[in-house]
Amino acid sequence: MAFWFGVSSAPVIQYNVVHHANMRSGAEGVAIWPFNTDDALVQYNEAYSTHGSLDGQGFDSDYVSNRTIIQYNYSHDNEGGFVLICNNGTSNFNNGTIVRYNISQNDGTRIFQLAGPVTNTSIYNNTIYVGAGAGTNILLINDWGGYASNTSFKNNIFYNLGSGGYSYGSGTNTVFDYNVFYGNHPGSEPSDAHKLTSNPLLVSPGTGGFNRSEWLQTADWFASHGA
Repeated sequence: MAFWFGVSSAPVIQYNVVHHANMRSGAEGVAIWPFNTDDALVQYNEAYSTHGSLDGQGFDSDYVSNRTIIQYNYSHDNEGGFVLICNNGTSNFNNGTIVRYNISQNDGTRIFQLAGPVTNTSIYNNTIYVGAGAGTNILLINDWGGYASNTSFKNNIFYNLGSGGYSYGSGTNTVFDYNVFYGNHPGSEPSDAHKLTSNPLLVSPGTGGFNRSEWLQTADWFASHGA
């Protein structure tokens, strides 16, 4: 069962575990997703084993929304990826989404998907782990009545031991700066004026499993220290 909420102002969705969502529908579905909201805050959640690749992510900032924040969450083993940010490109919008301080481990298909003309998205201070042998793409920017514009990726760790790459479509003003790119380096890896490729020295990368309590302690520490 997925956690969908909409038509609201400043909802807070926190301390939930959603797993094996979208097992029967065969259609679009994400574990946790706000729709038609202003200032939604999605934090301290764990999402795993969401089914399918027609979406199938752990988290989603859906359209008719402003200023969604997705932070301090743990996403792993979702077939469709970590996060979808979308706008269907008619008279709707998705503006000002922030994705920060999250961990994605062994999510599938594509880690970040920006579908349609979403605007002013900021993605920073996330840790992304893709294990050896995985074909998971790190980024997909795709057409859905238009393409994303003004998207920034800053201070993220991309620990990529897989073979997947980056697809930018016709997105405009997609900026990468001060990110760590470790492991495999596909030809589509983005330019980054302050790129680092050294080992970020993560502790036991890829072994997070289902230890939600430990993740919440880490997230609380970062939040209390203003990270």
